[in-house]
Order: sequence, then C-alpha cells, then structure tokens
Amino acid sequence: GTAIQVSLSAQIIALDSTPCIIAFILDITDRLRSEAEVDQLQRRLATAFRVAPVAACVTRLTDGKLIDANERLLQEYSWTRDELLGKTTIEAGLWGSEEDRLKMVEVIRREGHLFNFESIGVGRDGRRRPMSLSAEVFEMEGAPHLVVFIEDISERKQAAAERERYRSHLEEQVASRTAELAQAKEAAETAQRGAKATCMGFELVKQAKAGKKQYASARKKVKANRDRW
Repeated sequence: GTAIQVSLSAQIIALDSTPCIIAFILDITDRLRSEAEVDQLQRRLATAFRVAPVAACVTRLTDGKLIDANERLLQEYSWTRDELLGKTTIEAGLWGSEEDRLKMVEVIRREGHLFNFESIGVGRDGRRRPMSLSAEVFEMEGAPHLVVFIEDISERKQAAAERERYRSHLEEQVASRTAELAQAKEAAETAQRGAKATCMGFELVKQAKAGKKQYASARKKVKANRDRW
C-alpha cells in the first residue's frame, strides 16, 4: 500500500485490428528523493555562502570569471554585485598581483583545494589589504568552478608586526644592559687591580723604610765596634 512516484510512457498500438495501449512504468521514487536531497543541500550551501562571516565568491576556474559574491565581500571591497558579476577577478581589480592568481590556480590544479593562501586584495577605493584565501573546486554546468573564502588578515599582520617590534626593542634593551654590565664589570676589575697595585706600593715603601732603619742600626753597631777597637 506504499505510494510511489512513477514515470509513465504510453503509446496506442493495434493488435488484430484492435486498438490497445502499451505502457511503460518506471519507479522514480529514489531518483526524486535524491534530487530533492541535492536541491536541499544546494539551498543550505547557498545560504551558508550568503551569510558567511568572511568575504566569499564563486568564480570559474579557467579564467576567474565572477559568478556570485556574498554580501560580506561587497561590503569589505565596496562593490555592488552588478559591478562585479560577469567580470574576471583580474578585470575587477580584486587581485593586487595577477601572478598570485596564477600561483593559486596552479596549487588548486595540483592539490584540488587551497588553504590559507596569502596575497593582496584591492578594494574599489584602491586600498590594498593582506588576505588569506581558502578554496574548493566544484562542477557547475559541466565546468570547474571555485568557491573562495577571503579573510582580511590586516589586523593579524599588524599585531604580528607590533610583536616583532616589541621583541626587537626588548633585544636592544637586553643588549644595551648587557654592554653596561660588561663596562661596569671592567671598571670594577680595573679599580680592583689599581687598589692592589697601590697596596703593594705602600707595602714596598714600608719594607724599604724598615730596611733602611735596619741598615742604619747595623752601621751604627759596626762603627761602635770599630771605635772600641
């Protein structure tokens, strides 16, 4: 008693001069179910594409012709959909380097996808900003196309540059402090050597005076003995 979807084809024929109908009935329940699932999936993907939190576009792989662009891309790059669609990404001026697109296509043809490919994007106002691209290939109307997600990494690059400047500043401070400590150590060692030399000088003078006194005393004794004799 289960209802099924069928495709019916029929034709009138004559059998012994009697008109008859020959019919072919094909169960297409599974096919229609699969088509409905694919259509539902496409609708979900289209929704995800439109509301993605990063800029995204659909382009033809062979030449980069823009087929669609989401709202985030239009907002970030200050374009309207009508101004972009039908142009290639190079014609629209979205790439800061045409060579980078060739490299991107080469990677996709070799690996079938792209992940975190860094390049330069250009907005309608000419402002250049670092971007990270991730892309997948899919077939549409018998031709390979790309769905590309574009992340503006300006803040990430700026933060990295600030961390590098801070690290360099710390290294300079450490190097300067190390040099100061080395100079202070050298000065202290020099002063210590000078103090030792001074002490040795005083000791030599003291010893010389004592020797002189001993010599004078001995001389007096020799003279006294001589006078006695």
